[in-house]
Amino acid sequence: MAQARFRGDRLAEARRQNGMSQSQLAEAIGTAGRERISQWERGVEQPQPKLLRAVADVLGVDPLLLMDVDTGARTLRDLRLAAGMSLRDARTAAGLPYTTYYRLENGVGTVPPSRKLLSQVARALGVPVTVVGPAIERSRAARAGGAPE
Repeated sequence: MAQARFRGDRLAEARRQNGMSQSQLAEAIGTAGRERISQWERGVEQPQPKLLRAVADVLGVDPLLLMDVDTGARTLRDLRLAAGMSLRDARTAAGLPYTTYYRLENGVGTVPPSRKLLSQVARALGVPVTVVGPAIERSRAARAGGAPE
């Protein structure tokens, strides 16, 4: 399954549009020095989910704007990254076993999740339930190598 990648060029553009230097952005998100920002912008490294969220918040942009993902095709993983959470953080916040959350995010399984499970995941990620179901279906379709119906 192809995964969305961080787009350093989009970070650089958003940072410039906000009139910030790499050093100012690094200080605003509490990370060590401008070198880290420079590495992200050059595509050498990717920020951890919590830092992706922090950068987006400081720059006033949707976190997934900084990723190579179509806003209409967001998977459960994309929603988790936008929330600034690791897989462990998300499954803990949702109150789910690791394996259950992992399977949802990676499109494993054929049984549609229950309304309760969708609610738990939506609450954990801070998105409406109506967004989670389609994101899970897109995760399944991505795993199968096709588009959701």
